[in-house]
Amino acid sequence: MRLGNINPRSLFYDEKSKLNADKCYVYCGKTRSLQLNHVTPKNKGGKDSGENLVLACRKCNAPKNDTDLMEWYNKKQKFPPLHILRNDMKLVIQYCNEKELINKDIDTSYNLNLPIVIEYISLKFPQPKDLIYKYKIDK
Repeated sequence: MRLGNINPRSLFYDEKSKLNADKCYVYCGKTRSLQLNHVTPKNKGGKDSGENLVLACRKCNAPKNDTDLMEWYNKKQKFPPLHILRNDMKLVIQYCNEKELINKDIDTSYNLNLPIVIEYISLKFPQPKDLIYKYKIDK
């Protein structure tokens, strides 16, 4: 059964936002000791491309290491900021479209070598008042 295509707004708009934003780490809002971090780790199929790279402070980058982004947030018992969640979900959709997995049954996905951990994709969202829309920058 074909469910149709998912075509989220281009990752270009997220990249444009990153270029126009203050230079801060996307996970915690810090502005110093920044490094590049792969949202989807390279050893799990993540690319060296702009949409998969974000600025990260050392304190967050080191423990995330090769962990799936949503798994990392889950371990921290936090829900990701919306701009991080949106970017991650677009990467997941892009990957599934490229590999022709978008219409596969969820049960078969557990047997595939995916760069994401399906069970950590959140199906529950906090109340809008509790969501982090954008980190405040510490200057």
